[in-house]
Amino acid sequence: MQISTGGGHMLSRKHGLCLCLCLLLIGTAAWAQRITGSLSGLVTDPQGLPIAKAKVTVANASINFRQELTTGNDGAFLLTDLRPATYQVTVEAEGFKTLRTNVTVYVNSVASLSAQLELGETREVVVVESGVVTVDTTQHTVQGVVTGSQIDQLPLNGRNFLDLAQLQPGVQTVDGGTFDPTKNQMVGVSIGGRSGRVTRIQIDGVDITDETVGTTVANVSNESIQEFAVAQSSLDVSTDVTSSGAVNIITRSGSNEIHGSGFFFWRDESFAADQRLAKSGPKPPFDREQGGGRAGGPFIKNRWFWHVEFEKTNIDSQTIVNIPEFPQFSGAFGVPVDENMGGVRTDYQFTTRWKGFYRYIHNDNFGVTGFGGRDLAAFSNRNNTNIHVAGVDFGGSRWTHQFRFSYLNFNNFIFPANDAAGTPNTLDPGGRPVLVRIVGVLQDAGPDLLAPQKTFQDNKQTKYDGGVIFGNHALRFGAEWNRIDQFVFAAFFGLAPRVLSRRNTATRAFANTNPFSPQGDLDPLNYPVQQIVLGNGLGFFSEKPALGFPFGGTTNDRLAFYLHDIWRVKDTFTLNFGLRYTYHTALSNHDLPRAPLVGLFDQRLVGRPRRDTDDFGPTAGFAWNVLGNNKLVVRGGAGIYYETNIFNNILFDRVINIPPGIGFDVSVNTSGFPFVLDPVTGNVLFDFSTDCIGLPGNNCFNGSIGQAIPFAVQAQQLYQQASAAATANFPSGDPLFNATLDGTDLINPDYHTPYGAHMNIGFQWEIKTGLVLSTDYVRNRGVHFNLIHDWNRIGAADTLNIPLAQAAIAATLNDFGCPDIDCVIALGGTISDFADRGLGAGAGVDGFAFSGRNPNFRNMGVISPQGLSLFQALQVRLTGDVGAFEQFGIRRLFTNITYQLGRFESTGADQDFLSTAAFNDRPTQFFGPANLDRTHMVSVSFVADLPWNFTISMNNTFRSALANSLFLPATTGGADEIFFSDWNGDGITQDPIFGSNRGSFSRDIKANDINDVISRWNSTFAGTLSPAARALVQAGLFTEAQLQALGAVLTSVQPAPAGQVNNDSFINTDLRISHRIRLTERWTVEPMVEVFNLFNVANYAVFSSTLDGNPGNANGTTASTRPTRVGQGTGSFAPGVQRAFQFGVRVNF
Repeated sequence: MQISTGGGHMLSRKHGLCLCLCLLLIGTAAWAQRITGSLSGLVTDPQGLPIAKAKVTVANASINFRQELTTGNDGAFLLTDLRPATYQVTVEAEGFKTLRTNVTVYVNSVASLSAQLELGETREVVVVESGVVTVDTTQHTVQGVVTGSQIDQLPLNGRNFLDLAQLQPGVQTVDGGTFDPTKNQMVGVSIGGRSGRVTRIQIDGVDITDETVGTTVANVSNESIQEFAVAQSSLDVSTDVTSSGAVNIITRSGSNEIHGSGFFFWRDESFAADQRLAKSGPKPPFDREQGGGRAGGPFIKNRWFWHVEFEKTNIDSQTIVNIPEFPQFSGAFGVPVDENMGGVRTDYQFTTRWKGFYRYIHNDNFGVTGFGGRDLAAFSNRNNTNIHVAGVDFGGSRWTHQFRFSYLNFNNFIFPANDAAGTPNTLDPGGRPVLVRIVGVLQDAGPDLLAPQKTFQDNKQTKYDGGVIFGNHALRFGAEWNRIDQFVFAAFFGLAPRVLSRRNTATRAFANTNPFSPQGDLDPLNYPVQQIVLGNGLGFFSEKPALGFPFGGTTNDRLAFYLHDIWRVKDTFTLNFGLRYTYHTALSNHDLPRAPLVGLFDQRLVGRPRRDTDDFGPTAGFAWNVLGNNKLVVRGGAGIYYETNIFNNILFDRVINIPPGIGFDVSVNTSGFPFVLDPVTGNVLFDFSTDCIGLPGNNCFNGSIGQAIPFAVQAQQLYQQASAAATANFPSGDPLFNATLDGTDLINPDYHTPYGAHMNIGFQWEIKTGLVLSTDYVRNRGVHFNLIHDWNRIGAADTLNIPLAQAAIAATLNDFGCPDIDCVIALGGTISDFADRGLGAGAGVDGFAFSGRNPNFRNMGVISPQGLSLFQALQVRLTGDVGAFEQFGIRRLFTNITYQLGRFESTGADQDFLSTAAFNDRPTQFFGPANLDRTHMVSVSFVADLPWNFTISMNNTFRSALANSLFLPATTGGADEIFFSDWNGDGITQDPIFGSNRGSFSRDIKANDINDVISRWNSTFAGTLSPAARALVQAGLFTEAQLQALGAVLTSVQPAPAGQVNNDSFINTDLRISHRIRLTERWTVEPMVEVFNLFNVANYAVFSSTLDGNPGNANGTTASTRPTRVGQGTGSFAPGVQRAFQFGVRVNF
């Protein structure tokens, strides 16, 4: 887990329900998240008239399957809940020749067969060629399938199967470590521009999603996977809770023949381009070995089958740190990774109608990670996951029943790892533990703030899916119960305090006075102290027991029911409609009363948070087989899809509403709040403005980082000792909030489950046999997502407390020995001197003048269900068998081409986590391109069979640039910051630069425009009084000239340099060439060579959103100063890395 960081009209639930209930009259539901597929067909005579009572036999000898059924009066037939496989379909009718063809059924899909019989004797057999890919005449869901052959045949850098989800339009995969440290060595699947947290991951019908922070709890070996489906819009009602999308994995099983495969891949730095920006000396060492295999067959032919898989990855790599401002820290550092994946499956055929299976999946991995680029604080991430799935299926051509039972055990550990990486344990010459950050330049150096940490999750899931066919209706229904037990221990900042500064003209000037060392601004310890963060050394996030631990537990029982009817109105038009209901027991801390003093602040926050029990999700749509020949289908639909609230979003609320002594807490200290408070009494344990003896004014915020380190360590010791004393008395005492009066991350009692309203309309067209073009417009309107803003409005200009302001002025005059403000100015005083004595943003109980709505409380950052989002896109996919091009030596070409023109806009940087509103008084106004929004996304992949058993395959990816916002730089980050960067007076500092919105840069504001925006700011706003400063003038406390002289004016922004660049696009081409050598009839060996990033395109990371003028920002980056290349992620995740060759071999039998 991690610590939270900081437009449009809301679609009400009633309106959304009314819309969908209306659509029920014309709708259809899809087959989506069941682990099977279906076969739909129409049997006609040579004139196209339906043939009733034709006999249809569907069989697969390798898995001992055979099912007979007859067509209805309309000549149609439907066979549901088929295991994904290729089936031989035989159609017989009196007076007609027998038709025989092969049809491939994929997971979540409905294969379509149009069988036109010829006149003749039934003993005459006509064999008809069938395409592997067909249009879907039943579903409206926008989804696609990635097959096992694509997983085996396409180049895959790192061999994470989820990377191939990108074969679907608009889908991206992301390094899981980018959104949570526990997800290092794992991958997230981003659908619709979202972060990838809440995409639901299922395997063999059960859920394997991480409920604490999102994405999967395990990497699954490619050798285990038969195929997987990616659903993106208008999901089926059987899909588990998600408003984003879902991945449904089907694992391999044995058959009547023994088959298997083994592989080995290897690469090292000798066959790779140099990833470093500054290339001096030999390339950093790198090697990666990946090996494994699979095998399956029968224990008892036609009865009992087995399948096993194993895969191992070893990486010895180095991560590049490049900090040109502090070149002593640049270099290459070790990042070893080891991973094991394996699995076993057994299937048993009890009778022709009853079958069962058991599947086991194991994954363990270890990696040193968490740093690189500008970050020097390393940690190790260790995961261990075991998944057990058992299933029983029974039924016939009319009734089907599926039961699934699963147990999932996931354990994650995070430990400090600077020793293993070779990064510094501390920058303090005295060896004291401290974490140093220079914002945007030196991200962190010292003990990582995330360690130590433990995150465990156990799922116990029971699931039933049933179906019955009657007349022209196919009724589907199901239920599930998933008991999710979670445990978290995370002692953030527990190993060392963090001391922070910024790098700008003023702080560099301070550093060049050499307050700590003679290295000037090349030594981060010379920079002025602007913030000190202390951890209390504790790490539980609830008072509840779980998984064998006395505290730190959360248990959510998720219950769900669904029902929908598939109604074939006529042979060319299908209507169905569905409804899903989901109930959660623990997504809002509804069982926990608010701390008593919360009600004194605002009665709306009193009581227990609401548990939303109204999560009814209707779905609707249609599928129209336009020509009646299964070649062209128009489809459309809509639905309401509820979202989970990951546990990470509710844990901090729980800590502040229970007594201190077990829960994590942090003391964030600035010049505006220099006090370290006792968590029980609220008394001051340490005052950084008076207790730093020997520093100027005995104030740590007047000194340098190096000078303040001893005091920060001393304060943390006092804070942790007081917290440990509270532990001995737990659970006695008042809630933590009563002592701190700080409501950061307090859940709004008026909680509502977030949801998305999906809509799609489009068509599928079978251009030729086996080649299908799909085009869809998709839309997802999200509401009720978490958004934090300060209800107390600390620092807002209209909350000036004049008596406190007068007291702060008097204290400043006294300390300067001056009779008036002009005297302070003459002595070189600044607004910071007044702010440090109370004339700034802070709580009234701490003596600060801009003290918010209620001066008796501190920050009240309430998590409210106000967040909005909107995703719209045109998606195109051409997939299938193109055919042969003998003139070019191509015997067969299978291709997959996708394009998306889209936009994802949101009020939050990551709406599925905890996003802070940019505007306190208008929380939803800051709305625009967010997260992984890209305007254009193109993917082209193909597999081509060449002469002499050669095969060439390729993945090509182009994505236009990500966007970033444009926030004003911080000047001090202290109590005085409201005078420098709060131009709208709402108390939030570092406002977006005037004229910009969320995600403006690289969208409506390009590199060529950025200086126009900056110039407009500098000429109109910079150097003028902020609303807070104007409030002082209006109160008669200062003149405008005095505030100008004290520097209490809005900051200027450094213009972008000549040659400022936009955010970079992402371009990558991966190539594989292989040669299949047949050793015997059953044995083949296939050596291969792969090239990743064939054209060696340099792909760079998205810019920071702060306009501080440094490289890596929208006003400080030229083509030659881009700071960070993308590509080398955590674990084996490495798309877009500099060109690298890999060698491999696969043996099949």
